[in-house]
Amino acid sequence: MSPKPCLLNSSFENIQNLQFKSGKVTLQKIKDTIQ
Repeated sequence: MSPKPCLLNSSFENIQNLQFKSGKVTLQKIKDTIQ
């Protein structure tokens, strides 16, 4: 087992988490502008 796939997986998960967090922030901004 090489450590490369683990590194790729962890970085991919980090990217997904960042996208999810930024998506939540933009959703909150949209809600704020609507109200």
